[in-house]
Amino acid sequence: VSGRKQFTLFAPEDSPCLYPYPVHHQLDRRSRLDLRTPASRLRRCFPRFASATKYDVVLEPGDVLFLPAWWWHEVTTEAVGA
Repeated sequence: VSGRKQFTLFAPEDSPCLYPYPVHHQLDRRSRLDLRTPASRLRRCFPRFASATKYDVVLEPGDVLFLPAWWWHEVTTEAVGA
């Protein structure tokens, strides 16, 4: 990792709670949720989302994260490395 990165992870068993696009849709490996949306609005618009377990991980320069197959993830760069 170069810089600082925020990972948001969800286990594969939480897939129904993340409202994936239908199979054969052009975005079929993505969730319809925008995690930047306030949690209260997400729960109102996507009620199953409240049942999902979210894992937040911050990686610093030199850190490594093993991401198992099929885990949902979103990555945000918080600081760019020099």
